[in-house]
Amino acid sequence: MSELAKGVRWTTSHLRLLLDQATRYAGPSRTSWKGYRGVSSVSGSPRMSSNSPSDANAPRKLSGAAVSEFVKNAHLNEADPKVKVNRAMRSYLERAQAHNMFMKQQQQDFEICRRHLANMMGEDVETFSQEDIDDSIRYLLPSNLFSRRSRPLMKPPQEVFPQEKEAQFGIDGRPFRSLFYTGLPNYYQVLYDAANWTRQLDDLEDERVRKGKVPPEKQIDLTGTAWKSKDEMSKMLLEKISDHDYRRFVLTMERLLRHPYAYRVEEFIKKYRQVLIAETKDLAPPVPKKDDSGKSYAESHATKKSCHAWVTLKQGTGKYDINGQDLLFFPRVQDRTQVMFPLQFLNKLYDFDVIARAEFGGNSSKAQAIREGISRCLTAFVTSEELELMRQAGLLTHDKRVKERKKYAYTGARSKPQWRKR
Repeated sequence: MSELAKGVRWTTSHLRLLLDQATRYAGPSRTSWKGYRGVSSVSGSPRMSSNSPSDANAPRKLSGAAVSEFVKNAHLNEADPKVKVNRAMRSYLERAQAHNMFMKQQQQDFEICRRHLANMMGEDVETFSQEDIDDSIRYLLPSNLFSRRSRPLMKPPQEVFPQEKEAQFGIDGRPFRSLFYTGLPNYYQVLYDAANWTRQLDDLEDERVRKGKVPPEKQIDLTGTAWKSKDEMSKMLLEKISDHDYRRFVLTMERLLRHPYAYRVEEFIKKYRQVLIAETKDLAPPVPKKDDSGKSYAESHATKKSCHAWVTLKQGTGKYDINGQDLLFFPRVQDRTQVMFPLQFLNKLYDFDVIARAEFGGNSSKAQAIREGISRCLTAFVTSEELELMRQAGLLTHDKRVKERKKYAYTGARSKPQWRKR
């Protein structure tokens, strides 16, 4: 057990010495030890109170990250019954020390395993990346488990173990900022920063209007992104927010986004956005070719479960040739609608002829495979705006789902025989 857990007190001189040694973690500014008002470190830069002393050697308060680093390197060997550490701070120090020691040990174990794995695979230890680790794990420990979360993996401890919230108060028990009393300091700090940016942009707009300047027609490119969900925001802020709080956050950020000078805070806005599907930019559309008659056409291959479909999209009048038949090849209307949907979505039903050959699988799998093949062929004939509409409609997303295999001693993939006691 650490000396802190045994009830060791700190001497005033020792405490000041440790704080002076830890000042390099708190930023360039200094504040008074007794006249301290607060530090805000969520938005990135600490805001110090205006009553900073003239004495450059006066000790200063530490931010949450600085306290964590201070706790990691602090060693207490002296006792002074006159100086008392409150129970809340003592509990935090014990918990933070234990967590830091645990994460440090896990990081050391991860580095050892990474080096051993690189030597096993005959790779350079210094350039052995996380992608190489994942490939090596899949090669050495192949798994047929249906759920990806059940398969073996090797990740850095920062990605496996949940993060802990930084200290919100100092060693004397005083909160770093007044938002501590709201119960959700990180959440309200985001709202405060958004409102503060909006106010600054309003002042900038008023100044430009007085000078007779027109706002530039410059907008933030948010294509393929959306606001982070409530669960992701809770994970990011390390605070549990309600539905009402999340709606308030979205409304505040939308107000900031609608500002004509919002491009000036693009980095702040994109920090709370997430990418929906990153396939549009990486998608390589097929190169259109020309037949003997001079008509352009494109070819593609698509799969769905065990079905394979080879599709040719040619400029024409809207005819369909599916395994030598027309759309009546599919007896169900739902399957015919699936095949026609990509062309109908872009109002090009009578602009192209479809020639498709589908093998294996059932009618539903064949219809979805042909639909994906038509969508890929269409990317060779559409504009970038239409391509983005197709992506948002899900026409360019490959469906990787397959039928889950039957397990031993089960009656199906997951169904089990009825259990009877006797």
